[in-house]
Amino acid sequence: ERRSFSVNTYEEYLAYRLFNLITDKSFRVRLLHVTYEEEGKKQRVRPAFFIESTNSLAGRLGGKHIEPESLPSRQLDAVHLAQASIFQYMIGNTDFSFIAPMKGASCCHNTKLIQTTDNIYSVPYDFDFSGLVHASYAGANPLVKSRNVRRRMYRGFCTDSETLHAALDGFQGLESKLPDLFDSVTGLTTRESRKARLYLQQFFAIIRKSGTGVFENSCRNTRPG
Repeated sequence: ERRSFSVNTYEEYLAYRLFNLITDKSFRVRLLHVTYEEEGKKQRVRPAFFIESTNSLAGRLGGKHIEPESLPSRQLDAVHLAQASIFQYMIGNTDFSFIAPMKGASCCHNTKLIQTTDNIYSVPYDFDFSGLVHASYAGANPLVKSRNVRRRMYRGFCTDSETLHAALDGFQGLESKLPDLFDSVTGLTTRESRKARLYLQQFFAIIRKSGTGVFENSCRNTRPG
């Protein structure tokens, strides 16, 4: 069980790194290994990662962190919103909202809003409920009516074809970077690494077959949380 949680940590770290490769408007992360010491027990070494603070992200982007109660999706940068939506589809994550909070929380669910002079970006984080990570405790968003977190479901908003094509430009060459990215995470076994890579490669197979069709056909016209 402990090994499983370590694997989940590595895989969630990889999710952050994948979004870094798609856009710089993403939380940077740094992998580390923590040694736990307890008197009378053997030392334990477990993986973890640092996540860039929201204020650091905002400063890097030349903006500020905002927390409205909610906001219309049309106020968000269209290309970045599409990129983030496609990314969430790629890793099989439905546990987020780009425009609304969970009940009793601040906006937005598993995303942070960064406002610059010209745009607002909803930057996602917290990917442990994704199909890529496939944690034992994970469950899909109740709104999608699916119990299988490995099943990809697109939760992006409908937009024009030009925006989708511009968003997909950020994914160009990403598949060819997977071997080096996975090789950099030496804590994963060959079997674990292969399983995660195959899951991502399924996404690229879908894109090659349908292009933007999968996003145009299953996008959301309405704007729930």
